[in-house]
Amino acid sequence: MDDKVWSRAVADTAGLERFHRQHRDDYMWGERTDAYVVSCNDEVDIEKLRKKYKKILRGRFDQEKLNEKFCMQDTAECITLTHLLVEEGENDLVDALNGRVGPGPVFEEDGKRKFILIKEVRAPEPKALNEARGQITSDYQNFLEEQWIKELKEKYTVEVNRDLLSGIAP
Repeated sequence: MDDKVWSRAVADTAGLERFHRQHRDDYMWGERTDAYVVSCNDEVDIEKLRKKYKKILRGRFDQEKLNEKFCMQDTAECITLTHLLVEEGENDLVDALNGRVGPGPVFEEDGKRKFILIKEVRAPEPKALNEARGQITSDYQNFLEEQWIKELKEKYTVEVNRDLLSGIAP
């Protein structure tokens, strides 16, 4: 059983990848929101920062460029961008924006001013192999076991001794 199913499913990466391709629609993400948490300290004019949201969403302003433009001290970062890709129910602040693209309201948390910036709401899509490897490996093991049992049934016939069986059963 170990050689035919369990170890094989782990070692057979090509077979696992083929199985995943054939069953991609069984491993789906739900609708997900692609967003950023923009966090800054008090030295930053947050309203000017919020006005740059389109450039942030297009990738023209990454965390490094934002810090160059908005931070007064060259050495310390004063702005942090945290990327989120979350399904409904995973982040209350993202959920509160109901998928509305653009910046959400400013709030304070951990001594920093922050806002959520929604880039887009993604339609459901298949998970990559590395995103669902455990479940896919388990399903591949079940598939291999079914194939092995099918091969055994084809190779060996099962005969039931009805006389013996009726003598055992009440």
